Amino acid sequence: TWSTYKAMMVSEERLDSGKKFIDVYREDLKRAEDIYGVPATIIASIIGIETRYGKIKGNIRVLDSLSTLSFDYPRRAKFFKIQLEEFLLLTKEEDLDPSKVKGSIAGAMGFGQFMPDSYRDYAVDFDFDGKRDILNNPVDSIGSVANFLNKKGKWEPNTTVVFRATLNGKRPKLKSSFKPYISVSELKSLGLVPIDKLQSQLKVVPIELKVNQGYEYWLGLKNYQAISRYNRSKLYVMAVYEFSESLAHFF
Repeated sequence: TWSTYKAMMVSEERLDSGKKFIDVYREDLKRAEDIYGVPATIIASIIGIETRYGKIKGNIRVLDSLSTLSFDYPRRAKFFKIQLEEFLLLTKEEDLDPSKVKGSIAGAMGFGQFMPDSYRDYAVDFDFDGKRDILNNPVDSIGSVANFLNKKGKWEPNTTVVFRATLNGKRPKLKSSFKPYISVSELKSLGLVPIDKLQSQLKVVPIELKVNQGYEYWLGLKNYQAISRYNRSKLYVMAVYEFSESLAHFF
């Protein structure tokens, strides 16, 4: 349930780690926000949720993970063969030893858990030392997460992620989507009412979350879809948002 997932992801321990990370890298987070338009709170939230600020980056050789998934996991072999190729190109470009790079069981790497193609396409040298190091360099990781959300996610600056909504009537049947597809004026047909006053023609995606005593309802905007490019799970996207709201107290 959302209640269980939220408690696990937005924990006091993670918040404490987030505060320490922000205290050290506040200027870099703000600089990334200024350059890419992605809030510093969202950047810090993703790094915290992905790896607890670098504490849990994965200890499996990426070469082993991607080779196994490429040739012994037929359902997604095509995707992982592409990632294996991207990884080998990456290690050549960045002068890395492919036998020593470690990551997750799926081959994701570094503070922000980038897959090899995302590393090649969106990693940036944010501290200007001549290297794009998201494996060990938190500053490069900050800039890279922001660049990913800006370019691949098409982040909309100065726009929130979600709004709360209430339900009037019986539980609606909602379309599974991350892309906003219904206007605010059309929400009445679903029995959903925004808590905040929104423009009637604004497109949103209704979100239903299971909690202990029923359901919560939210309305996602384009930045909800942007975060989903990182991980296509509504629980993940909502955790990033909720954690970012908690981290805002430390800026």
